[in-house]
Order: sequence, then structure tokens, then C-alpha cells
Amino acid sequence: IAASKGNIFLHQLLEHKDPISYSKLYPNDLRRVIRALEVYKCTGKPISYFQEESKKVPPKYEFCYIGLSMNRKNLYERIDRRVELMASNGLIDEVKGLLSAGYDKSLVSMQALGYKEISRYLEGEITLEGAIELIKKGSRNYAKRQLTWFRNDNRIFWVNTDSYHKKSDLQENIIRYVAGNFPLI
Repeated sequence: IAASKGNIFLHQLLEHKDPISYSKLYPNDLRRVIRALEVYKCTGKPISYFQEESKKVPPKYEFCYIGLSMNRKNLYERIDRRVELMASNGLIDEVKGLLSAGYDKSLVSMQALGYKEISRYLEGEITLEGAIELIKKGSRNYAKRQLTWFRNDNRIFWVNTDSYHKKSDLQENIIRYVAGNFPLI
């Protein structure tokens, strides 16, 4: 339906089935729009109903959320080094192998960060350097989105890794926090 009538048409279908999800989702978030319509079709109830119901069930376990943060410049440098390491440790051969095994570049799994850029390189659309730069940029953007998402979760105990010279001091701080807030039975 999306291919023939467009994303906006599907999004408008959702408005009648699940106004709550409709108001939270954008027309271009096609996967989630389709998922919400699928849930409604299979159950007769909107996905927002199930999402609200799941919040009413008390958690079976007590969780301890610990977030590690660092200076943005340091984070981006680490991301860049990691991408370069991935590229030199076989990412290109991995993507070649997947493509030669019949995995089409249009598959959702082949759209993952790194795979799609290397696929473009292997097809001659961009240079290897261009692919690596796109992976770095995409990884930095993804990290930024993750930080934004997790910063809104007040259950997370944030630890700035830049404040520690030794990993053992960082580990000790985390252990102290966990022991003080989650005593073992």
C-alpha cells in the first residue's frame, strides 16, 4: 500500500485505527506505522493500548541502569578510531561475502550502518574513503541520538568517564553505587 499510495496514506489510515500512535509517529516512520496497523489488524486493538498496558505491569526484577558518558570530542574520536579498526579488520570482506551469498542490499539488515556504505563502495558509487567517512558521520549521529534518548530516562545513573584516570577507579565507583542502591538478598 505504501508503494502504491504513499506513506501519508498509510499514516492517515492509522489516524482512524489508533489516534494516539498517529499523533506520535511521522508518516516517514514507515516501519512503525506499518507495525501499528499490523497490531490493530491482528488484535482489533491499537498498539498504544498494549504500550499503556505494559506500563501497568510492575517489573519482575529491579534494574540498575548505568550510563557512561564522556566529552563529546573524545567520544567522536573513539568512534572514528573504531570505524577505522572495523574497516581494517574485515568489514569490506564481510559485506562482499554477504552480497555474494545473495543478501540483497535492499534488505533491512543490509541497510545497517556500515553495510550500506560499504555496499555503495563495492558498487563503485563512492570511494572507500568516502564510505568510511559516511560510516563515521552516521555513527556519530547515531551516538548523539542515543545520548539524547537516554538522557530523558531519569532511572539512569550517569558516570562521566572523563573524571577517572584509571578504569579501576571508575569500576569501584559503579560498584559502590550498585551496592548502596541494590543490596543483595
